[in-house]
Amino acid sequence: MKLRIIAGLLAVLIQLLFIVYLKLLDSYWQILGIFIVMLCIGIVLSIIKNKNLKEIGSGVVAGTIVLAALLGGFLFWLSINYPI
Repeated sequence: MKLRIIAGLLAVLIQLLFIVYLKLLDSYWQILGIFIVMLCIGIVLSIIKNKNLKEIGSGVVAGTIVLAALLGGFLFWLSINYPI
């Protein structure tokens, strides 16, 4: 369980670093691409029979889903408060 939480937090941190430091908030397709790649990595790791890798894979998937929801909410908030 600890490994899943740590992997989820690391997945969120890595994705946020990609999005913020590469300044991708305007490019929705690249953000979606990052999420899809991380989901694929998490699913592949979840399929492997090693217990530790399954924990890491499910943590990566959970972290990606949480970050997608948070980022979607943030972008929605930005569109309402700062319209173009």
